[in-house]
Amino acid sequence: SYFLNVAEYHKTTGNLERELDIYKLVESIGETSQDQNLFKVYGELGIYYATEENCSERAIDYLQKSLNLSPKNSIYRVWLGWCLQENGDFSQAEKEYIFASKTSDPNINGLALLRLGQLYEKLNRWEEAIGILEIVCGIKVYDMECRSHLANSYFHMGNYHSAKDQYEVLLDRYPQHDEFQTNYDKVL
Repeated sequence: SYFLNVAEYHKTTGNLERELDIYKLVESIGETSQDQNLFKVYGELGIYYATEENCSERAIDYLQKSLNLSPKNSIYRVWLGWCLQENGDFSQAEKEYIFASKTSDPNINGLALLRLGQLYEKLNRWEEAIGILEIVCGIKVYDMECRSHLANSYFHMGNYHSAKDQYEVLLDRYPQHDEFQTNYDKVL
């Protein structure tokens, strides 16, 4: 739709307020016109409110509306999982990540699994976190974030050798990040 293209343009130019205005306009007319792209409008509004309002109820509502119209949309499902996690609904967040990870898109699959690994870290389910994060690191998407969380999980499990190995990879690939050196020094 024309309006969605205009909104996408404003997103790429960094004019988020204008993008939001267009999505709201499309939402207001979309319910009467049965626009097949309404799921995208709801999803993008959900992402906007997730980032601007720290996963507010409004963000969750828009993401759920989007998924009601397009249940297999994995990227909005990952965002919903993140918002549920941020609001303490860990079991539902886990379900959303697992569902989203079944996509064939390696970027979304990697993100869904990374977020699932982070959830397991948050819940001190270290073995599960390590298992998932090792898969994500193998996909080679989100390498830095994945290896950082994997090293942290190894550290908390008392596997300092594996934590050290991950920090060495991080220092080699991302030398500009001082926090990796600090964490590496802790495992020596």
